[in-house]
Amino acid sequence: MAARKRKAGERAPVPAIRGIDTYPGPDTYPDAYAGPGEDDMAGLDEMRLTLAQVRADQQLGVEAEGSDAWEEAVDRHLAEIEAAGLDQAACMAGIIEGRLMRAVEDTLRTDSPTPAREEIRIFETSDGDLVDPGETPPAQAMAFATLLGWLANRGPRPVPSTATQRVPAWVRQALGDGPADAVDRVVGILGGDEERSAALAGPADALGAEFLPALVWMAAGLVAVYGGGDARWLLGRT
Repeated sequence: MAARKRKAGERAPVPAIRGIDTYPGPDTYPDAYAGPGEDDMAGLDEMRLTLAQVRADQQLGVEAEGSDAWEEAVDRHLAEIEAAGLDQAACMAGIIEGRLMRAVEDTLRTDSPTPAREEIRIFETSDGDLVDPGETPPAQAMAFATLLGWLANRGPRPVPSTATQRVPAWVRQALGDGPADAVDRVVGILGGDEERSAALAGPADALGAEFLPALVWMAAGLVAVYGGGDARWLLGRT
């Protein structure tokens, strides 16, 4: 990306674990969760630039990447991020949102459950490299918080009451029976508070590694059924 090369230089080669060619994951940043130091600041600079690219994509759409308008938007968002003094945690939350948005877009583009599974696998691998056993895995926790915010029936873009029927039907038709069965178990997340609490208890534990992908599949279903195929609908804007 032109803006990345101009401001931050080339990154190290992308690890083989990365199955989706999107924004870097937390495993690519130098000492992203380390204490203050020269390497830490280099990682923060790279994270801020990546977040600026995420915001430019969300503003203009990924099809604008590399254009003059997109580079101008990256520069503007980067200046805002630096002025706000966003730290590593805030940047990482925004980057993970951008990666999940790409996973939703790739799910819609390919009619495949694979992008969601691959993206969550990247987060799991990154967390394994960054935290000790027993600690909260930051990338997965941020991914869950982002997805729950998209799926919750509240805010400026509430989930329609018909979603608990229409979204699983779309998943079954577009992605197959396995993903649809997983979504059926946690589709209550799209409902009221009691339904959401029930879906986040036993069913979520039973799904195991398929839980977070199921939330991505539901998000894709919402976009397909109600958002006109534009993933920015999840953010309350298109």
